[in-house]
Amino acid sequence: MENIWIRCLYMVLYFLVHRLAAWILYFVAVIQFLVVLFSREKNKTLVDFGWSLNQYILQAGRFLTFETDSKPFPFKDWPVRKEMEETVSSGQTTSGKSEEETE
Repeated sequence: MENIWIRCLYMVLYFLVHRLAAWILYFVAVIQFLVVLFSREKNKTLVDFGWSLNQYILQAGRFLTFETDSKPFPFKDWPVRKEMEETVSSGQTTSGKSEEETE
């Protein structure tokens, strides 16, 4: 385990980032509600971003509570859903069409 005072500095930083990320998540939720209210459809981009932001908040919380010593982003990759990774690696866009079909 690294020096406790260095960890304390990281904890202060991640506490602030954690709070900011929570407010951004609330904002995304309100925007998604408005999108659904007016279009009757969820915005997949907002759903995916909300999921990854929620996972980031979870990772930061785990670090803050000493559940793990692993620091979240930017010290490791931003959380991404596995199906999103598979879609991107197979050449599919978020709409389910290949990149050639969208051009």
